[in-house]
Amino acid sequence: ARDSLVRRLDWPLLGASLALSFLGALLVWSATRNRDHLTQGDPYFFLLRHALNTGIGLALMIGTIWLGHRTLRGAVPVLYGISVLLVLAVLTPLGTTVN
Repeated sequence: ARDSLVRRLDWPLLGASLALSFLGALLVWSATRNRDHLTQGDPYFFLLRHALNTGIGLALMIGTIWLGHRTLRGAVPVLYGISVLLVLAVLTPLGTTVN
């Protein structure tokens, strides 16, 4: 399988992404481990949430690589439109204001 998923991976980019994700997880953990009042006593709440989001991102990355850029080319206008709408949604009063 000359065009396998493993051969299509950009290994330095994957390594850098994983290293940054690990560093981010370490920083999230060190900054929030003593914030029991925010997490009902779970010191790993924010770390686990960060790890879950990282896992979702890795799964989406692998899915995108598996599909290939030629397959996704037809969906680019739709994906771009969705992205623009989501960016514009930030400007609406929907959601919760924290501060």
